[in-house]
Amino acid sequence: MEKKMIYDTKDNKKLCCFFRSTVQKPNMKALLQITERCNLKCKHCFVSSLPEGNDLPFESIRDIILPKLKNTNVTRVTLTGGEPMVHRNIMDIMKLLSDNNIHITLCTNALGLSEEKIIEMKKLNDIHVNVSLDGFSSKSHGKFRGNDSETVFNKIIENIKLLSKYNLLNGIMTSPNKFSSIQEYIDICKFAKECNANYVLFNPLSKFGRGEYTQNLGYNQEELIELREKIEKENLESKNFQIVYIRIPKKNSKEKLSDCNCEITYIFTNGDVAICPYMVFACENEEAKYKREDFLYGNILNDDFDLLKRMSEYSLPEYVQNVNPKRECKRCGKGCKAIKIAHGLSINDCDIEMCQENN
Repeated sequence: MEKKMIYDTKDNKKLCCFFRSTVQKPNMKALLQITERCNLKCKHCFVSSLPEGNDLPFESIRDIILPKLKNTNVTRVTLTGGEPMVHRNIMDIMKLLSDNNIHITLCTNALGLSEEKIIEMKKLNDIHVNVSLDGFSSKSHGKFRGNDSETVFNKIIENIKLLSKYNLLNGIMTSPNKFSSIQEYIDICKFAKECNANYVLFNPLSKFGRGEYTQNLGYNQEELIELREKIEKENLESKNFQIVYIRIPKKNSKEKLSDCNCEITYIFTNGDVAICPYMVFACENEEAKYKREDFLYGNILNDDFDLLKRMSEYSLPEYVQNVNPKRECKRCGKGCKAIKIAHGLSINDCDIEMCQENN
């Protein structure tokens, strides 16, 4: 299967945004949260997943969601959670999407994979797998992910190698944290390249879900910039391998902030469809000025729900637009809206984590 480079690392306009992958219009991409449950307890989890939680029934995906996605020109679906592999119908869900010519990206911690399942996945029409790896030892990765068993870590590494063997490994995703050294992240990049991954994606720990209370475990901005600088000195990138930095500028960067478009179709297990999942996650924070309903198109499980129509008709509630910014600067209003919400600011404010004027 041909490698698909889906990230544009040269697009500085997306410096502040968590989402980089795209499809060419009129086609669309959707993220489908098929479960809230997880077999780990990551300290930074956006949705604070636990062993208990809701699952999106296979029948609802087959009979209600899939027809509406096809009518909306959705050609790519990312399966997320929780941990998608704990869903009892995960293989059926992937086969259903594949049979309907929808490209699948599976985001997983790789713990629930096996060679048998990977072989079944290989039979599908178009699927790639992204694996989370937040350290390069059982001690570092395990502390951050809530299980430091060496057996668990070795199983994850072996499953990544199996994904590589069957040419299903798309990328490795990592959140720089204080349990791991910069050298470990360099080693992760080298390991990913050896496994023929398309990319490694660095996604800083942010103030969503458990991250609201554990953000001190993440690298600060100065450490993130140092991490990027040292990794870039390794000259690991090539035509077939990228390193993607989410919200991590280069040293002494003067790149200007851009506004985020917030057009990410994210479907929660209860059927709610968000204009951006991070904005909804941020509304759960104690400081947030907004409600999750402010950033939803509606519920896809409702009979009369038309995604294209809801997207074209949607506008931010008036009170949301009228909350005045606290921090004035030349770039005020630019950056990630979700980050602003998470910090208790107005969406018209500046992105305080990235704005050069306020740092």
